[in-house]
Amino acid sequence: MPKSSTTVADEIRDTLFKADVSSITYSWPDFYEACDREKMKESFKNDLCNQLSTRSVAIAYGNVAIIVSKDYNFAPVKQ
Repeated sequence: MPKSSTTVADEIRDTLFKADVSSITYSWPDFYEACDREKMKESFKNDLCNQLSTRSVAIAYGNVAIIVSKDYNFAPVKQ
């Protein structure tokens, strides 16, 4: 059975913080595996985004990779 967005958000947050880095990336196949899913509806991705937001984690879905990062200014632009 596929994992809920709450469970996936907890696992992603834990992975991010255990790695002690500000951001991580997943390939799409790795992301499907991490979510324990074969298909992924837009509603799940939106729910996951909301769940991660409550945990101070941002997620961006790209064409090749998914980017997950701590939601703070960890690499400010120098002007």
